[in-house]
Amino acid sequence: MARIKGAVTTRRRHKKILKLAKGYWGGKSKLFRTANEAVMKSLRYAYVGRRQRKRDFRRLWITRISAGAKANGLNYSRFRPYTIKQPSPRWRRKRNRCKFCKYVLSRPNGRLSCVCYAATLLTMALRCDKLC
Repeated sequence: MARIKGAVTTRRRHKKILKLAKGYWGGKSKLFRTANEAVMKSLRYAYVGRRQRKRDFRRLWITRISAGAKANGLNYSRFRPYTIKQPSPRWRRKRNRCKFCKYVLSRPNGRLSCVCYAATLLTMALRCDKLC
């Protein structure tokens, strides 16, 4: 029986890596070994970057919502729970920070009304705690 060689598979794998390394500088785009190292590292950076992007946006949304709350005398930690526990279905859909932030920023009086509504709920809850 003849020996089976892996040239086709190897070439296919090399071409795939070199295609991913297109645009890299120098040998990183032409030599398989250095291209493979560069591609593996860049894929790892891409994986980490996708998670960092989520963190960065969450921080941005919290900062924006916090700024709106502080402008009306509340801090974020006092304001946020009462926006989540809204009885109305319209607010229940807005639990997502991103959507809530877009909602608040898109309406000129939206920020004020949201914060005022949350502030009223907060004062009612504090009164209730004191009475109980």
